[in-house]
Amino acid sequence: MIVGPTASGKSALAERLVERCDGEIISADALQVYQGLDVGTAKPTVAARARYRYHCIDLYGPDMRSTAGTFAVAARRAIDDVLNRGHMPLLVGGSGFYVDATLGRLDALPASDEAWREALEAVAARRGVAVMHGWLARLDAERATAIDRQDRQRTLRALEIVLRSGRRIADLNSDGAAAEPFDGVFIGLRWPREELYRRIDARVDQMLRSGWLEEVQGLRQRGVSRSEHAMQAIGYRDLCAVAAGEATLDAVRPGIARDTRRYAKRQITYFRRWPVSWIDLQRGDGPADDRVVGEAEALL
Repeated sequence: MIVGPTASGKSALAERLVERCDGEIISADALQVYQGLDVGTAKPTVAARARYRYHCIDLYGPDMRSTAGTFAVAARRAIDDVLNRGHMPLLVGGSGFYVDATLGRLDALPASDEAWREALEAVAARRGVAVMHGWLARLDAERATAIDRQDRQRTLRALEIVLRSGRRIADLNSDGAAAEPFDGVFIGLRWPREELYRRIDARVDQMLRSGWLEEVQGLRQRGVSRSEHAMQAIGYRDLCAVAAGEATLDAVRPGIARDTRRYAKRQITYFRRWPVSWIDLQRGDGPADDRVVGEAEALL
């Protein structure tokens, strides 16, 4: 497992390891599973996907909904396929909940209940998802920290679990720890906060230069509603407003960078409870440099 916050260089390191360790990459990214969300998710190109043997990308249309559970099924199938070919599976991504699900750590969580879900959706429609997130923060602060305040799906799902069980999600996860079906190693990339934030800002600017707004405009022209779960992701919801003429690109750009930095902070908090072997980088380093690759290969 290669983990770390957004813009830390996980994919660059994984692609080097593919060549050194005869590996294949299973992308654990909650947005790269959606077709058409390419620029704003830093999705590898088609050529890179073929060269470095990526899996679990473009699993769903942008009008569909991915969950940690459905992703885990696809990821486990991909891992089995890679192992059966005698190669090393590299589970790579910053979506900690998806990694947890793939490793069987969420098996102790109750299945979603339609009646509970409908009731919570009705309350959210009246009060707003931010209010619901505030309730979650009072009931399970650790889980709330890992969820964006505007992430309706994950906020309501977490609230459902906590209200039904009366327990924090981390406690329920620990009940299912024995179900983990893999013996693996966690490798993480860690930057000083200021440098990570600089990388995030640079990445946001690069995405915008590379046609992120045009990507969103194309999705809207194809009939993808801005209310779809995929379109509520950081950056996409802001650019939907630009595409609708409700805001300007200059006005939303600082907010996209700010929300991405906040997301990175939540990722770092989430990964702190994992047994990660961290590789520290400084400004001037590259995540695919020989020194970094050598440290990761030694851990493997």
